[in-house]
Amino acid sequence: MAKINPKLGLIAAVVLALVGCNQGGDDGLSQKEQVAGTRIEQIAKDSGGDWSKVSDADKKYLVDEVSMGSEQSARKLIEAKSGKMAGGPGGPGGPAQPGGPKGRP
Repeated sequence: MAKINPKLGLIAAVVLALVGCNQGGDDGLSQKEQVAGTRIEQIAKDSGGDWSKVSDADKKYLVDEVSMGSEQSARKLIEAKSGKMAGGPGGPGGPAQPGGPKGRP
């Protein structure tokens, strides 16, 4: 069975919880998780996805509380939530580019 990196799993859970397919009603998140999601979205919005514009207090929160000690994961989360990654927040990376390996007929 494949081993899942806990940091990536947590980030994926946070991103899915924030972007998620909320159809109304109970989204399964605790009040603490909802507050964390709102805070992460606000940090991303305020910084425009630029890590250098994130306050020291918010950096500490993102690294220690959200990304389990990984600054790189925290940076990527803020970048993704701000829409700076390909496809915008929660979106696909875009259409495939030509030049990849040829498939079998």
